[in-house]
Amino acid sequence: MAQRLVEGELVVLTGANGYVAGHVADILLARGYRVRGTVRREHSLLTSHFQSLYGKEKFETFMLNGFTNVELCRQAFDGAAGVIHLVRALEIQRDSLINFSSLQAADTTGGSDWETMVSDAVQGITTILRAAAATETVRSVVMTSTVCTSELPRLNSPRVEVTSGTCNKWRISRY
Repeated sequence: MAQRLVEGELVVLTGANGYVAGHVADILLARGYRVRGTVRREHSLLTSHFQSLYGKEKFETFMLNGFTNVELCRQAFDGAAGVIHLVRALEIQRDSLINFSSLQAADTTGGSDWETMVSDAVQGITTILRAAAATETVRSVVMTSTVCTSELPRLNSPRVEVTSGTCNKWRISRY
């Protein structure tokens, strides 16, 4: 099978300053790809780290505060052969905790918290796909999420081990 992307091509990675995306960026760079990472605000440590390891021409950031504007996303994707979307926008106010149990409870009673999260996620993914389709150079798009897909976090509960066989059966049963 032919390789979708060729060494040296540009890959856009959303949320490059995140834990998972940071590791993905490192792998892409080590394999010879150029990376443009989207971030909400400038991260000079992130940029200097990857540029010192792989060269200034190999890593850059693009400020993108959310995934609601197709044209801004298209600008971020300009010249890229691939897009890897690892972000699930989860708005958290400073000094607040996410109460995942309230989201679960709201979902069982038809509350709006979960519906808002899902609606925002769908809008973001739709924007990414429209922007990728409008960018002539993009040939490949990969999307994934790490928020609540494997297991629904619970406060004050015993340690949960997530393995390759783990899935959030409760959430899947809801759809």
